[in-house]
Amino acid sequence: MRRQRYERTDVPKGGPRATFFALIALALIGIGGWFLFQTLWARARFDSVKGNSELVSSVAGNPELKSVDGYVVSDHVLENVLFLVVDDLSAEAPALTEANILSLDTTAGTGTYVQLPINVRVNPETNPQQLNDLYATSGGSACVNAIERRCGIQLDHVVITDAVGWEAIKGLDGVGAQELVSRMTKLLDHVQTDLDASGINDLNERVQALGFANLNRLDTRPGSEWTDGEGVVWTVVYDYEVAPAIGYLVPAEG
Repeated sequence: MRRQRYERTDVPKGGPRATFFALIALALIGIGGWFLFQTLWARARFDSVKGNSELVSSVAGNPELKSVDGYVVSDHVLENVLFLVVDDLSAEAPALTEANILSLDTTAGTGTYVQLPINVRVNPETNPQQLNDLYATSGGSACVNAIERRCGIQLDHVVITDAVGWEAIKGLDGVGAQELVSRMTKLLDHVQTDLDASGINDLNERVQALGFANLNRLDTRPGSEWTDGEGVVWTVVYDYEVAPAIGYLVPAEG
């Protein structure tokens, strides 16, 4: 006796359309999985270069800053990040090529990019040196407090990078989320920092949102010349130039 086949009405029929949508769903799952993998991989790799103990110590605590006549400390929430750019991060004795401060004003939703001369005079009270010489002899951690006292501001984080890393950070304007993760992954081979994975990601996102090209700019690289008592000519930057420019200091009322 032949068996009769019955069609079930509670099971949806397949077809070209169903197959098409299934393939789209699988593709989206695959893309999402890849994106998640890239994000987790980037953060895992970052754990190997972040949290440099010397750099962490260098930004801990509050520096002793001189007061500037006619100014008071602003009540805005600022995050000041020092970027020390070197010629070769993997070299035994890399040379300092740039010194930049990125100041992000969370309260106002603005940012300022400060370019410092690498031959600026630092540590005048104890051992006067040019910044690039200080980096060469004592490393990036020694430059943090020297720049804080020279510029009259507190630095919250420090990033040592090379030209590739610095250009990657400056090129974040208009970058989408997926590209941001891709750039963060590439950046890992080009940084040493006190920041952890979430910190560097947050910094990248904030720079991306503001747009590097939209930041206020202060170029102090020409500096001012000052001759000491022994006739040595130094390049100097004054605290009343940098601190008010980034909004760390504001004019006192009255």
